[in-house]
Amino acid sequence: MPVRPATTDDLDTISDMGLRFMGRTRYAATISPSRDEIKHAFAGILVNGRIWVAEIDGVVHGFIACIMQSAWFSPGTRIALEAAWWMDEDFRGRPEGVRLLLAFERWAKEEKADAVCMSDIVIEGNTAAASILERLGYAVSERTFFKAASCTTTASERTAT
Repeated sequence: MPVRPATTDDLDTISDMGLRFMGRTRYAATISPSRDEIKHAFAGILVNGRIWVAEIDGVVHGFIACIMQSAWFSPGTRIALEAAWWMDEDFRGRPEGVRLLLAFERWAKEEKADAVCMSDIVIEGNTAAASILERLGYAVSERTFFKAASCTTTASERTAT
C-alpha cells in the first residue's frame, strides 16, 4: 500500500525529509535544528498526533505529520493541524502526495475535528501546494510571515529561565 501509518522505524527517514523541508524554507536562515531535534519532534507527533508515509517501490518518499489541537480563540473547537507535508522532489505530482492529505482528512473526521488546517511553503515565490489545496476545497484563512528576531540571549540563558 503506497500510503500507510508511520512507525518508529520510519523516524530516521522522516527526519531526513524534515531536514530537507527545513532547508527549503525561510526558517533555514535562522533556525538550524539538528537531525536529533527533528527526530524527537516527529517522535512526539507520532505519539500525540499522526504521521502517514508515502511508500513507493518499498521506499518512503513523502509524509504528512498532523496534530489535533484546540483553537486559541475557541477552546472547545477541535482543529486538525498539519505540522509538515513533504514529498521528495522527484515524486511530486504523483497521487501519493494527495493520498497523504486524504489520510489526514479521514483521521480528522474520525477524531471529530471541526476544521482541518493546512499550510504551504513559499519557495522562490512559488506555492505549489496552494493549487492542490484549493482544488480540494481549502481556502486561504491566514498567512504566516517570517522575520528573524535579533536576540542577545544565548540558548543557555533561555533554558535557565
